[in-house]
Amino acid sequence: MKKIILLASILLFSCSTSSVEYRTATTALRNDGDYEKAEKSALEALKLYPEDALPAYFLAMEVYGAENSRLKNYKKSAFYFQEAKA
Repeated sequence: MKKIILLASILLFSCSTSSVEYRTATTALRNDGDYEKAEKSALEALKLYPEDALPAYFLAMEVYGAENSRLKNYKKSAFYFQEAKA
C-alpha cells in the first residue's frame, strides 16, 4: 500500500505544470493575503522559469492589477501582462 501511495505522489508531482515558486505565490496571496510574499515568489518563479507565462500573468492580474491589491501598480501590471503574452 505504501508503494502505491508513493508512486501516486511521484506521479502527481511530476505531472505538475507549474513551479513550486508559482504555487507558493498563489498560496501566499489567496490563502494568507500576503502580497509581498506572493510578489517575491512569483518573481523568483520568473527568474527560474522565464518561459512560464503563469507567474507573469499572476503578477499582472492579481498582485499589481487587482483593485484591492496593496501593491497596485498599473505600469508593472501592463509590463508583466506583456511578458505573459510573449
